[in-house]
Amino acid sequence: MPDLNAPSRTPYFPARLGMLVQRGRFSWEDEHIQPPRYEAWRETFVPGPDAWKELPEAAALQELLRVEDGLTVILGEPGAGKSRLLEHWAEQVRPEAPGYGALGPLLLPLRRLCDLPPRLDRPDPRDPSLRGGGLADVLWALGEPGVPGEGRFFRPLWLLDGLDELPDGQPLADWLMRFHTLPGAVAVTCRTAVWQGGGGELAQRASGAVQTLMPLRSQAERSAYLAPTLGRTEAAILAAALDCHSALTPLAGTPLLLTLAAELWREDKTPLPTSRAAFYRRVVGNLWKRRLPKEGQRYRTRERDRVLERLAATMDLAPEVDMGVLEDCVAAVCRTERDEIMERLRASGLLVVDDRRERVSFLHLTFQEYYLAETLAQKGALAAVRDRWQDPRYREVLALLLTRSQPEETSDAVQWLVKQGEGHKADPSVLHGIGHSPLRTALHLVARSGLSPEALGAGWRALQDAVGTSSCRTLVVASDKQMPPLLLERLAAGPDFDVRRLVSSNPSTPPQALERLAFTPECDVRREVASNPSTPPQALERLAFTPECDVRREVASNPSTPPQALERLATDPDQTTRCRVGCNPSASVEILECLAADLDVLIRSSAAENLSATPQLLERLSADPEGLVRERVACNPSTPLHILERLAADPDSNVWERIFGHPSLTPQLLERLATHPDNIGRSSEARIPLTRVQHLERMATHPDNIGRSIVAGARDAPEEILKRLAADPDESIRNIVASNPSASVEILECLAADPDELIRSSVADNPSASPQLLERLAADPDLNVVWLAANNPSILLEVISNRPQLIVIQGNKS
Repeated sequence: MPDLNAPSRTPYFPARLGMLVQRGRFSWEDEHIQPPRYEAWRETFVPGPDAWKELPEAAALQELLRVEDGLTVILGEPGAGKSRLLEHWAEQVRPEAPGYGALGPLLLPLRRLCDLPPRLDRPDPRDPSLRGGGLADVLWALGEPGVPGEGRFFRPLWLLDGLDELPDGQPLADWLMRFHTLPGAVAVTCRTAVWQGGGGELAQRASGAVQTLMPLRSQAERSAYLAPTLGRTEAAILAAALDCHSALTPLAGTPLLLTLAAELWREDKTPLPTSRAAFYRRVVGNLWKRRLPKEGQRYRTRERDRVLERLAATMDLAPEVDMGVLEDCVAAVCRTERDEIMERLRASGLLVVDDRRERVSFLHLTFQEYYLAETLAQKGALAAVRDRWQDPRYREVLALLLTRSQPEETSDAVQWLVKQGEGHKADPSVLHGIGHSPLRTALHLVARSGLSPEALGAGWRALQDAVGTSSCRTLVVASDKQMPPLLLERLAAGPDFDVRRLVSSNPSTPPQALERLAFTPECDVRREVASNPSTPPQALERLAFTPECDVRREVASNPSTPPQALERLATDPDQTTRCRVGCNPSASVEILECLAADLDVLIRSSAAENLSATPQLLERLSADPEGLVRERVACNPSTPLHILERLAADPDSNVWERIFGHPSLTPQLLERLATHPDNIGRSSEARIPLTRVQHLERMATHPDNIGRSIVAGARDAPEEILKRLAADPDESIRNIVASNPSASVEILECLAADPDELIRSSVADNPSASPQLLERLAADPDLNVVWLAANNPSILLEVISNRPQLIVIQGNKS
């Protein structure tokens, strides 16, 4: 962490990228397992910890470069470090001696495309018809290339920051399609709420990977981030305080909030502000006073806030404006353009001024949202919610607004959202057109704001009545991780077993509620508590001694399990438990060394695939007499290149074939594998993962259903091919198409009428399914279809009917 006296950006901290794995279902008719689906935008569904495929950022970068022509979308909360990650990647791949054909990073904040001056010598990048090489030339000229010269001389790596900050007027889905035509690898960042708000259309256009920048989840990770500045003791105290803070907990895992909290803690170790708005207010005050020389007691904070409020009101959520706008704001407040407050604003670090381009922006969008909320508060919370609740970009603004409004205004705004949804319950066509649930929006805003039931008053009672205690809607709310923690705590104490089981798996459930649930006599509930990454360490230690194997296995998989509990479970008599310890990312080197010496081949294999395994341990396991262990070493993204080169000569074909998908695979090693004696006569495309669209048509007509299944699940498959495969006589092929987020609404409508309930279940679980289609599937005669449709975050909470028979279903999303 840098010196907080002059921070200009959040520090870089080794990041993890996660991709949600929806495991394939097993078909008893043909004994065929569908391939897993990978997605990250559906963050409202709560999977078990082992359903996330996580990679260190270095491995994710290597995978991006290996594909070469792929597009990766990186999601994250405000301040999660998305911009900092792209900056780090640009630094990592910048060549020391640029030359023709060298890899060249191009870092471009997409906000720059919002207000471009007209130029006759260059096409406008906002032109929807500009694609491919023409778009590449224009973006290269606008960005910050890591190497000098014209972009066509290099192999470009496009690092495009802020999909949600692009100019209005062109759908984000169209921008994604155009970015996908750029030559070379492309990584583009986007705020999670905006991506979720885009729904199925964005998911369909994201033909590449969609990954989430994982937060710093445990107190240990947050303490490690804070320790360089605060010291280990103070960092642990602050991390524990943030975990108990209802307003700050939702963002406590983001580097920006941790940096700001550390700044306040260094100045004053009094309790943190009770609301998020008050927290940002204190941060602004600290930045203002620390950066400026003290002149008596006159800091001019009132004029500062009035200028910044005017600036935020003018900008709204635009990423930057002309300097003239700031000058007009200063003149309106101070009666002169040349007031000294202009220089103070520049020196404070609250604003970023680009003198060359004569543009100004806030230090971070978070501060802009804070001042916009202050401006909207002058008109009242109800008016702001009425005008902006439909746009997911304003979720943080509205949450901040609720925290600084009067209790009566906040209560009225929440009640209005609840009544808005209930009023359209009989005829939801209006809500279908909007595509958002007012009740879900109200619950998410209350969760973000951290407001107490006392502050919400009648609004809280309206939410409780709308959710209920034992209904289909209650089950859906219990599984949504963006729900208010206090509401989840109330549901955890309710009489309904299925609701308690879902609440116990929800990472937003307060630690004190999870600790109580850990003592329940119901094994299913304790198993979910054991798998929850938010479960307190002391509860996990207790559950590690439970007699039920299923519970101990979940404790062994939980990344929040303390080291002493993992040490005990590493010698557990149950084989599966020891295997899960070996796969746990929190397992220490000593534990992995112990498991690597286990007599059971499966235990050694689990240690071999752990990302925390040291090069020395991987070296030893690469010489294991069992091929399965060597195969897992070949799959491990942490395996160094020199070990891969040795495994490429392994006599077991299952070992060296695994290297084809390794992120460290070099062209030389790929050529060596392609000419392997055992590979002669085989098609190289059969050994190398299929990534190019030109092969899809040929594979789609392959008589072998394996080839057709690959195309059916490909995100970049053209719609005409998917339409043809949606009518395939093989049920497993149609089922994979039904699971493909790139499938169009027309295709999903057709498959929703399929006589096979497994196919209808896949449609109900598809993130691209429309609210209208989900409403129809929620009345399906098959209860599993109903359950999946009800849990799809695209469904409107208002239209979910209470089906008594659903209460007894053991909801299983896998």
